[in-house]
Amino acid sequence: MRASVLDGFGVDFIKQIWSENPRVWTEELGDEVVDLITEAV
Repeated sequence: MRASVLDGFGVDFIKQIWSENPRVWTEELGDEVVDLITEAV
C-alpha cells in the first residue's frame, strides 16, 4: 500500500509542476525526469 501512495504522490507532484509551468516542460525535460525516476527505482 505504501508504494502506491508514494507513486500517486510522485505522479501528482510531476503533474502539478507541468500544469504550473507548461512552457518549461520540454521533451528533453520529460526524458530527464523519466531517467531520474528509472535510476531511483
